[in-house]
Amino acid sequence: MIDTYVKKGYWTHDLISDYCDQNALKYPDDEALADSRQRLTWAQVKLQTDRIALGLRDLGFERDDILLEQLYSCVEAFLIRVACEKAGIVLATAAPTFRQAEIEPILQHVRAKGVIIPFFSENDQIVHIKMETISGWKIGEPITAGSASCGNSLVE
Repeated sequence: MIDTYVKKGYWTHDLISDYCDQNALKYPDDEALADSRQRLTWAQVKLQTDRIALGLRDLGFERDDILLEQLYSCVEAFLIRVACEKAGIVLATAAPTFRQAEIEPILQHVRAKGVIIPFFSENDQIVHIKMETISGWKIGEPITAGSASCGNSLVE
């Protein structure tokens, strides 16, 4: 079916990350993403997704490794999705309302190498997003402060 749809021109082999990079070249200063906390241009999206992708590789993620994310709808969720695509990392998504009882079976099933979760301030605003590699981590143990923070990766 895939080959048929590609031959007919219904589908292409282009990825979302390809379109983001193309838009960064064509429309670098145009607004690409926005949420209640920030607005990014296409050039900023490319810069940040490249940085996150390289950061994930530096943390030891390899092609086809699985990363579980549990984020609300925000700019960072899109950036992480595109960065994973660029790095060849499989992104598994869990509902942000899930707690430990719901996350444990997901982690066991997908065998994620890492987890991305938001850290909130007292007024429920995302302060930064922490990523924790899971090697040596046992389900049920608290996830300590991450080995990487996307907030730090996104500084220009």
